[in-house]
Amino acid sequence: MKTEMDPQRWKQIDELLDAAFELEPGQRRAFLDQACAGDEALREEIEKLLASDERARSFIESPALNSAADQIGPRTAGIIVG
Repeated sequence: MKTEMDPQRWKQIDELLDAAFELEPGQRRAFLDQACAGDEALREEIEKLLASDERARSFIESPALNSAADQIGPRTAGIIVG
């Protein structure tokens, strides 16, 4: 059973996440080392949210038609009639 996170913790996560988004991806590790200062649960939560955002961005950046075509099956050179 999951327990609810208190509002102060969410505020902390939100502020650190916003700050991490302002940085280049290569700078985030050092930032989190300092900002989370040994709070592994906090760091894991922020890293999870950053990864989720990155997956969403890469999904949005790929053309929907290409993605749908890849899901349906291999591309063919032409249509078979008859």
